[in-house]
Amino acid sequence: MTTHKHEPISEEAMNWISPQDTICETIRQAYHRIDDQEARLKLREATAMAKAMTTKLQEYNRNWKAGFFDDNQSFPAKRDRRPIDVLFIAWDDNANTGYRFRQCAKYLGLNSIMVKGKAHAFGYPQQAPIHPSLASEPIAAAPITVMAPGLEGLMKSARVIHLIASTYPLVAFNWRKANVIVQHGGTVYRQHPVECNEVFNAIGAKKTIIQCPDLLGLGAVNESWIYYPIDTLNIPFKHADINSKIVIGHFPSNAAVKGTDDIAQVLNQFKGICDVRIDTNRVDWMSNMLRMSECDIIVEGCNAKQGNKVYGEWGNTALEASAMGCAVVTHCLSIEKYKLEFGEFGPGVANSPEALKSSLDQLVQDRQHLMTARNRCLMWAKTKHSIPATANRLWDLVYKDFF
Repeated sequence: MTTHKHEPISEEAMNWISPQDTICETIRQAYHRIDDQEARLKLREATAMAKAMTTKLQEYNRNWKAGFFDDNQSFPAKRDRRPIDVLFIAWDDNANTGYRFRQCAKYLGLNSIMVKGKAHAFGYPQQAPIHPSLASEPIAAAPITVMAPGLEGLMKSARVIHLIASTYPLVAFNWRKANVIVQHGGTVYRQHPVECNEVFNAIGAKKTIIQCPDLLGLGAVNESWIYYPIDTLNIPFKHADINSKIVIGHFPSNAAVKGTDDIAQVLNQFKGICDVRIDTNRVDWMSNMLRMSECDIIVEGCNAKQGNKVYGEWGNTALEASAMGCAVVTHCLSIEKYKLEFGEFGPGVANSPEALKSSLDQLVQDRQHLMTARNRCLMWAKTKHSIPATANRLWDLVYKDFF
């Protein structure tokens, strides 16, 4: 394929803002944050390349029957010829989950783009770009309904539209002619399944991805149970050997949801025997990874209810701590259902303070048991919920019907 050299554009053109130029917007943000003139020149050249790519995509969209992929024998033959295979859309990409699902799509060789409406408070080093059309405050909470004029061009160019975190963008778009996948992952759908189903069933969603088993069977169409994936290759810290004093940590993203009061009462019984670290301050993702990496055991959650709804399901932190080699203890009310679907569960299960105390006693009193638990959690994260493992499940249960 011929590579074209693009000369740097003018600073005036560099700063021109178009609501659909998400690549240009990302480059523009970097441009204004650095002082290195040589790097700025490269960014202006990159902007010219991005604008040229946009022009080409518009040409392909106008003249699609010319056969954009005809000369690429490795590309799937059975397809609707559109430049974007999967377009991921979220208003708030909770726990950066949607971004990791997009990594699964990339692993499958699908051309995918993700846009979202707000930066994550945890400051993930890699996350989806913010699209100006999604940046307004939602007009409804369930589903998360956001006015999104300007997304229509991207949506019409996509073979599949994958809506993350119960997000519903209001656009001038015929949803029923599109391949729409809806993904539910937590509080919004747990507390308001009827309201969410009314909207997404009405627009003709063809598939639903359910992340947590307590959300299954609440009325969504064509459900598939797929947990949030973990990027095991990019968990930044390696776990050291066990020190003379075992370190137990609990660092909840939301203390009320995770059952921190009960957990603290149990962990206080291990002070003196172990180095107990409880911190309810919300820090950025990298800082949280660092404080977890210093622990031998992570207690993630111990709470059966979220408001008046059944909860008791482990979250992203259980996977992150497992992937760095910690022994994890958490709640899981669906352990038998999990075993039937996925096989062995890695973390220790404690659905009550009494069970948590018992689990920690075993880990603290037997170093070999602790090492075994750490290794089991590590292998669980890698083999059951890594990007490759989740991507394969995503393809088999959802995507293969569209390609």
